[in-house]
Amino acid sequence: QKPDGWIDWKPGQPLLPTQESTLCPPLLARLAWTLFQYTEDEAFLRESLPKLVRFFNRWLQPDRDADSDGIPEWQSEAQMGYAFLPTFATWQTWGQGADIHTVETPDMIAYLVSEAHSLHEIATYLWDEKRLQQIKPQLDRLTTALESLWDMKAQRYTYRDRDTHSTQAGQVLFSEARGLETIPVAAELKPAARIILRVKGGTDVQPNCTFTLEGLDPSGAPQTEKLEGSALTWVRGQGVITSHHTFSQLDRVKVDRLSRVYMVDVLTLDTSREDLTHYLPLWAGGLSAERAATLISRLMDSNAFWQATGMPMVPATDPNYDPSNADGGGGIWPYWQTLLGEGLLEHGAIEQATELYKRLLNAQATTMRQHKAFREFYHADRPEGLGDRRLSGIPSLHLLLRVLGVRIISPTRVWTGGTFAWGRPVKITQHGITVERTAEQTVITFPGADPIT
Repeated sequence: QKPDGWIDWKPGQPLLPTQESTLCPPLLARLAWTLFQYTEDEAFLRESLPKLVRFFNRWLQPDRDADSDGIPEWQSEAQMGYAFLPTFATWQTWGQGADIHTVETPDMIAYLVSEAHSLHEIATYLWDEKRLQQIKPQLDRLTTALESLWDMKAQRYTYRDRDTHSTQAGQVLFSEARGLETIPVAAELKPAARIILRVKGGTDVQPNCTFTLEGLDPSGAPQTEKLEGSALTWVRGQGVITSHHTFSQLDRVKVDRLSRVYMVDVLTLDTSREDLTHYLPLWAGGLSAERAATLISRLMDSNAFWQATGMPMVPATDPNYDPSNADGGGGIWPYWQTLLGEGLLEHGAIEQATELYKRLLNAQATTMRQHKAFREFYHADRPEGLGDRRLSGIPSLHLLLRVLGVRIISPTRVWTGGTFAWGRPVKITQHGITVERTAEQTVITFPGADPIT
C-alpha cells in the first residue's frame, strides 16, 4: 500500500514505461471481514482497519470522480472483472465500445457500499467510535447515490451518462459515411447525449485521421470537439471512440485524412443495456425487502438470467447474448456466481442460492471429470468448461459453507444453523470437528467427545 492508500490491482507486476498501474477494485474490507468470520483473529482486524480505511478513502478522491458528484467511475474494464459487456466491449466487433470513464455504473457504487458496510462492522466489533463516526456519513451518502441509479421503468439499477445523469437507448445518427469530408448529421438530441464514432473497413492498420464534432452543448451554446484517430480503439479492421462532451445538437462531423476504404457510423451512447453487474446491489446489502424481491425475480427468470448452469453475465434477451461467450456476452463466471449467491443469501433466498450453487457445481464437476481441470468459465446451457485452465474456475468453498450453514473456526468452536436446503445429507470435517446436517437435524462431533444434536 502506498502512503495515500493506493493498493495496486496486480501488485508486483512489472510495468512498462508507457503503462500505468490500476487501483484495486474496492472489495478488500469485505474480504477482510469475511476472513475474520472463519478465523476470529481480532489482531488481524486491528492491524488491517486503518489500512483498509485509507484504501477506501483513496477510491473517494477527486481523481476517481470526474464530475465530482460523489460517484466514482471505473478507470478500466479490467477493474469490473469482465471485458465482454455489450455496453463497454471494445475488443469485440459486436460491442458498443463505450469509454467506461464516461459512465456511472451500479456495480461501482455497490462495491463501495459493501466496503463501507464492512468497515462499519469491523469498527463496531472493535469498539472504534472515532472511525464509526467517520464511516457512517460515507455509508449513508453512498447508499443514497446508489439509489439514484434505480430506473423506475426498467425496475432495476442501470448505467447512466457521467455528465447528464441520464439513461437512454442509443441512436444511429448517420450510417456508413464513406469518403465524406463532412458528415451532415443535423440531429437534435433530447436529452443531450454523448457521441460514439465507429470506423470500419480498410485493413488492420489504424487510420491517421481527425474527427471534428460541431453542434451545441447541453445549455444550447456552440460546441466543437476534436477526436484524433490515434485515440481509436482499433481491432480487426474496426475502431471506436467516445466523445468527451455531450451534445444537445450535433450538426456535422468533419473528417480529415480518412481514406475512402473506411466507413464511419455516428451514434449516441447507449446506457440502457442490461447485464449482471446491475444486480450487484443485492450483494452490497441494505436494500429494502421489496427492492430485493424485484431484483431476485428478474434473476430467477429463465428467459433472462436463470440458465442451466447458473447466471450468465448478459441476459438471454440481449441481442448480443451468447451462452458460450464466443460471439457475444455470456457464459457462467464463478466469481460473479459467488457474489450473486451471497446476495441471494443476504436477502433470505436460501433455496435459490442453493440451486444456483448446485447448477454451477454440476458444470465444474463434469469438467473436472472429463478434463482433470477446472476452467475459467462455463457454458450457460450445458455443463461444459470454457476458456483457460485457471484457479478462478474452482468451486467457491466460502459460498458452499454459507449455503450449508456451517462455519468451523477451531477444534473447539463452530457455528451452524439456519435453513438447510441442500436436499441430501451433508457431512463436513475441519479442525477435527465433524458437522452433519440434514433437513431434520444437525449433529456436531468435537474431537474426543460425544455427538451433540
